[in-house]
Parts: sequence; structure tokens; C-alpha cells
Amino acid sequence: MKKYIMVIDEGTTGTRALLFDKEFQIKAQSYEEFTQYTPSEDKVEHDAMEIYGKSVQMCKNVIASAGISPDEIAAIGITNQRATCVV
Repeated sequence: MKKYIMVIDEGTTGTRALLFDKEFQIKAQSYEEFTQYTPSEDKVEHDAMEIYGKSVQMCKNVIASAGISPDEIAAIGITNQRATCVV
């Protein structure tokens, strides 16, 4: 039976994954910053592949930390900064 909801939070400086149980309690979480590139004073850039890699790793971390199987996850939600895009 699927018991958990995973959330991936793509923030301004890092990626966080959280795992919630049926009572909406945090079962596990993992966070890691990603590299900030500043080509000029008014710009900040990120490496899309680095963010993708960190996202996958943070998800693996919470699954391992919670000691669950991926097939116990009912849904995954993703949040991100509004100004972010990948071209």
C-alpha cells in the first residue's frame, strides 16, 4: 500500500527532498546546495544538470533514510522558484 508523499523543493540555492507520511509528518528530508554562477552583478545562473543530479540524489537519500521502497510513494510534488527556466 502506498503510504508516502515526496516533495522536491528547488530553492534559490539548493535542492531539498521531503518524505511525508499519512499524518503529514516529515518522515525524512535531505538538502544540498548547488553552485551559484554570477556572470554579472544582476544575474545568477545554475547548471540544469547539476540541479537534476542533486534532485535525484536527494530523493534517493530520503528513501534510504526512511528505509522504504520507492513503490510505497503515492505521489511526488515539485516546487521551484518562479523565475527559473531551462532552455
